[in-house]
Amino acid sequence: ATYLPGMSGGLKEEVTGTVILNSNYVIDFKKLERGSDLWLFYQVTDFGSKMENLQVILTPAFDGRVWYVKDPVAKTLTIHGSQAGEVSYRMTSNRFDWKAWYNNNLANTPSDGMIVPLKAQID
Repeated sequence: ATYLPGMSGGLKEEVTGTVILNSNYVIDFKKLERGSDLWLFYQVTDFGSKMENLQVILTPAFDGRVWYVKDPVAKTLTIHGSQAGEVSYRMTSNRFDWKAWYNNNLANTPSDGMIVPLKAQID
């Protein structure tokens, strides 16, 4: 069997990586290297018109603060920090076709795969 991290919350895609922060680091989603992990993540997701569907988690590799600023008009994400150093990120967003699926978390057809029992059925 193959096990991998699970994520509830509908049809989502995610990407992880690291950046080296000097004063700030700008991710310009319009100018990503074609074929890169971030480029692919941007292609297969729907951030929403105000980037409301994009969630970002940052972790500094130094004893300090990091934060980000979304710019939906410029289609950028700027990572800031209280000092220079490496910052790990995890970004999650809705899959590009998330609206097309019935109720997002429920299958609309019978499945032969694993059926998760509802809590009311096992209590």
